[in-house]
Amino acid sequence: MRRLFFAKIPLNNAEMTRHAAHSSGCFFRKAWLLAAIISLVVCLPIHAAGVDDSKPEQNSEAYVPARQDVESRYDQGKFYFNQLQDNAILAENRDNWLKCISIFQDIYLENPSHSLAPASLYMICRTRLRMFDRFQDAEDLDAAIGQLQNLVNLFPNNRLADDALFALGQLYLDNKKDQSQAARYFSRVVGEYPSGDMYTLAAQKMQQLSQEFGIALPDSMIGRAPDKLNTIFPARHWSSPQYGRIVVSASGPVAYKDGLLSGKAGKSRLYIDFADSYTAPADRGAITVADGGLLRSVSAEQKTGDSVRVLVEAEHIEHYEIYSLPDPFRVVIDVRGKAKKSNLLSKSVPKPPPAKIDEAATKNAPRVADAALTGQKTPVIEEKAEQAAAKSEPPKSRDKKRKNDSSATAEIAPPASNASSGKALSLAQQLGLGVKKIVLDPGHGGKDPGATAGGLKEKDVALAVAKKLKPALEQELGCEVVLTREDDRFLGLEERTAFANTQGADLFLSLHLNAHSSSKADGFETYYLNLTTSPEAMRVAALENATSTHQLSDLQDILSSIMKNSKIAESSRLARQVNDAVVTGVSGETGDKIKNHGVKQAPFYVLIGAQMPAILLELAFISNPEDARRITSDDYVAAMTKHIAKGIAGYVNSNTTALR
Repeated sequence: MRRLFFAKIPLNNAEMTRHAAHSSGCFFRKAWLLAAIISLVVCLPIHAAGVDDSKPEQNSEAYVPARQDVESRYDQGKFYFNQLQDNAILAENRDNWLKCISIFQDIYLENPSHSLAPASLYMICRTRLRMFDRFQDAEDLDAAIGQLQNLVNLFPNNRLADDALFALGQLYLDNKKDQSQAARYFSRVVGEYPSGDMYTLAAQKMQQLSQEFGIALPDSMIGRAPDKLNTIFPARHWSSPQYGRIVVSASGPVAYKDGLLSGKAGKSRLYIDFADSYTAPADRGAITVADGGLLRSVSAEQKTGDSVRVLVEAEHIEHYEIYSLPDPFRVVIDVRGKAKKSNLLSKSVPKPPPAKIDEAATKNAPRVADAALTGQKTPVIEEKAEQAAAKSEPPKSRDKKRKNDSSATAEIAPPASNASSGKALSLAQQLGLGVKKIVLDPGHGGKDPGATAGGLKEKDVALAVAKKLKPALEQELGCEVVLTREDDRFLGLEERTAFANTQGADLFLSLHLNAHSSSKADGFETYYLNLTTSPEAMRVAALENATSTHQLSDLQDILSSIMKNSKIAESSRLARQVNDAVVTGVSGETGDKIKNHGVKQAPFYVLIGAQMPAILLELAFISNPEDARRITSDDYVAAMTKHIAKGIAGYVNSNTTALR
């Protein structure tokens, strides 16, 4: 560069003066004169007092340009680059751009270990990209990419490395139209430079690619940290004609909002939007629910770069309930459809002729009474049934019929025998008022052993008792009994209730064994779903829910709204009937005195959302050696299951009496 300047300097002062005199009005000649003087001054050797720098030191290595010399050349190159951007005439000539590149290229080649070497490569890339924008030569784009790759490979710890990676990702996304390759570079920024200034932009680009092109996010962007996205896992679902449950699990607690959308073709649509969330590309799309129930499909989509929408389409949504449960975090949505009133009316309202009114009313009474038993509100249907029957009677006989309802039952045929037990059917069974289906839920299972002590596992004992309780209930009540599990498999707590609901069960019993830090604790207790302030009840609920009492306290706020539609009153009466029957009956039959801990209420996850009376039995303390011995004894279990069945029969009969 200095040689270039010296080539323009006149040989002597006289010639210099002559040139100046003849060209006094020429701006460019004055400029060259000024440049020559400056160059001459700069290039003259500087002698400090007492220092002779005309010879290099004998022990010095090969000459290395001073730092300020490299920096000056770098600044000169940047000045020239800016001139090219601002001066359209200069920018038209491709050679001018190449000269700019040569400045930075020389700096790098001559000083590869200098701190400005990475910046020089970066400036070469910038220059090449401006050339590509102006001349549209693919060679310039490829050259820019090559220089960026060199920068990353040669200087991975330099502050410009993440800038280079981000630029590479942007070039492949916008110019090469290669989303996969772009994602690789953005992912490297996120994974290798989490503290770099390009992290946020690269993360946003990855979210965009994931949303628009179904590209998976790197693991470094997913997790439970505040700056990471929670993963939304595939939804699980259960459905029956009038009920559906959807459970959406996440990798951590996540905020969500829900609402109803206008349906297509008469269908109802419910959405749940999860903030700061991500769902893997393989888990996106709609899943058709082909069980003939209320639900039609459940789909998940990456709505935005950092939000996920789960969309539920149903035949008709009359109302729904939504709540979250911890450990693991999941959102539970219970959807209820519109009751088929036409079918109920056809069964409840007797048809003429008037002569068969009493018989028809008696025959159809179970449908109305059964609704009262399970806590379903059908006042309109019942009222219409009475009005229809009353209109068919002579006016004077209406009051008489209401006073003598029991006379109708006197005309019922003699009790039929129970084929399975040889016993006469009870009044409840004759009326069809008794339970027709019971779901037994052996607690825990599979990877969840429940409480353990003395070589026993709660999951095994609960299943063994359930298998013996099933025939006892079938014999006592003549009903169908179904188990949530018949082998050693894991079921989520919310899945058990959903199973009972979709089965259309009349009662739900969850069987468990208690445990305590003190081996002296023993006895039997019964729970139903409700809020509680009892520390012991909270302890037991936390044990069965596999969570903490603190989280249960938080859950109670949610439960206060959920349980408005729960069968709390019926569940309470069922719990008392069963608890009293077991404590009194088993003690009298076996001679083993059972410590009665009574009926309690607590927020058990497994009971939430049950559409029928539901209770949880703590059959014994597995941590107490005597209780453990008894609950694994065939005779003791036979006595217990028999009296559980009698307790349920007493509950059913008490409802029959109340409705007579």
